Amino acid sequence: MVGVFFRLFAGTILDFSKRDNVFFWISQMAVVVSTIIGVYLATSEGLKSAVEFHSITSMEKKYYTLNALHQELTSNNDLMRQYVERFLNKDDKGQAVSHNGVGVLPELNLFVWDTMSNSSDTLDLPVDILRDANRYYLQLADITDSLKHSSGYETLRNGSALEQLTVEAREKLLSRIEQQLAEYQQRLKVFTNLGKY
Repeated sequence: MVGVFFRLFAGTILDFSKRDNVFFWISQMAVVVSTIIGVYLATSEGLKSAVEFHSITSMEKKYYTLNALHQELTSNNDLMRQYVERFLNKDDKGQAVSHNGVGVLPELNLFVWDTMSNSSDTLDLPVDILRDANRYYLQLADITDSLKHSSGYETLRNGSALEQLTVEAREKLLSRIEQQLAEYQQRLKVFTNLGKY
């Protein structure tokens, strides 16, 4: 039975002596090749779009996380700067000469910083910013702890160190974050202007 079927099939369909049969097989081969090329092009474009979309959403996450950190650091740094202004008495040259007593240290808002420690997106942020923000909070905790337990000249020295820390944070850390935010914003604006996302 199989032999008969094979002879019929081979004798009629694969008969290349007939011109119509040859055109049929050429057209079928063209359809198969076109399908393969079409599937390849569609998947490569789909993959390209998926990678671009992932890149943009990742950059948006970085932007919003870094913006939240910037807002929190700015708020905390301003709190400490205002505390130092009330705490230290300065002479005409801007040198700390006495203090008004340590008083009550301001309560820092660490919600964003604490939340970032539990987020995998945090490690996508620039390492220098994370390192400097961590160093800022560690030094701030060290100085404020020393302030609570110091007296006399040591209190004045710790107050000056706190003032210096707030100035450095504003000039270096916060300005670096602002530069990075501007870069993210510019890159996101390019995609928005192109109408891609």
